Amino acid sequence: VRVAALEADGNSVFQIMKRQVGRGTMLSVQMNRDSTLVNVVNQDKLLLQRVVPYGINVFTDMIQGERAFKCEDFDKAFKLISSQRVLLPRIGVENPSEDYSMEKRINVTDAGEHLIGNISRVVEFYNSQHKDEPIQSISLTGWGCSIVGIHELMSNELGIETSTPKEILGIRFNRKVEMSASMLQYINCFGGVFRPVNFVSKIESEKSQNKGSMVGPILIFGLLFLLAAVVSVWSYLSLIIATDERDQMQQRYNALSSVQSEYNELMQTETNYNLYKQVENVTDLNNNHFRSVIEQIEAVCPTSFNISTVQSDGFTVTASCVSSERLSSLSALIIQLNKIDAIEHVWLDSISEGDSNAKKLKYNYSLTFDYVPKPPVEAAPTNMFASTGAPATEGGEQ
Repeated sequence: VRVAALEADGNSVFQIMKRQVGRGTMLSVQMNRDSTLVNVVNQDKLLLQRVVPYGINVFTDMIQGERAFKCEDFDKAFKLISSQRVLLPRIGVENPSEDYSMEKRINVTDAGEHLIGNISRVVEFYNSQHKDEPIQSISLTGWGCSIVGIHELMSNELGIETSTPKEILGIRFNRKVEMSASMLQYINCFGGVFRPVNFVSKIESEKSQNKGSMVGPILIFGLLFLLAAVVSVWSYLSLIIATDERDQMQQRYNALSSVQSEYNELMQTETNYNLYKQVENVTDLNNNHFRSVIEQIEAVCPTSFNISTVQSDGFTVTASCVSSERLSSLSALIIQLNKIDAIEHVWLDSISEGDSNAKKLKYNYSLTFDYVPKPPVEAAPTNMFASTGAPATEGGEQ
């Protein structure tokens, strides 16, 4: 046996019954052997669906259990109940005459109390939630629609007219096929043709999943490939630009390489000059020019004016002087001494007479002056080209 397809019973019945509904709300009851499927349908909408755990077995089991019916199996019991009127119009009918045959029929009818009671609770629940659109009719299909008297029993117990479709809208049979209640046992096989649930085997499902699962990796691979292509193009363009800049810099370097040696020589000369100025500034002391200062002092002093001793700390000089004649104008001498460029703050004091017993009297003087501070020695510019206003380039190039 090869299974062609699988379908959900609830979906199949709904697909058929929604095409049978006119105006209003209908209760579709698919009464099978061991269970009953209850659908509340309004046009193409499934409003409620329940499964009742009772089917026609509630009647056939009772018939099989009663020896009076002489039905040992289900087939015989179903044939009896679908060919003869065993069910009564209501549940709970009394038997005042204690008729034996009536008693057995009452037992079979009362066996459907749980089945019909469960269907009744579905109706009550739906009507309580949808008071503006109550259930107006019941359509009975499946094995149960073949039972004689079931329509009348359900109509009386549920208070809603119950019937079985005489034709199935949306399905066209061969002309040789006559529509009958027995065919409605297989109504759940017709509905899946319209809109199946599409159950598939595990192997087919895995194949579909594998096909679908490849879409993500393919998209990711495509995006990564596109990204790699963009990065590669950008890198190639960057390489071309960098190579062109390097060639331009190399050309400039080659053009300026002839002056590099001259520039290095000038830089070395600048370094030597700065070093010379630093050494000169350290070693050029004021006392180095003391002889010249003394000669300039003697030039403005009288001829008898002699310097006997000198003391100097490099900044201030104190000299002991001797003269054979008294200086008549000390202020004039100080003015002349202050005119000497190398000294300043000249002053004569401590005038005293020498030995009075000598043939010629001598006078002692104390001469004090300060050296003029030397101006700071300026070093050469750090970049000798800065003095010409020419811009310096990277690496000493101009």
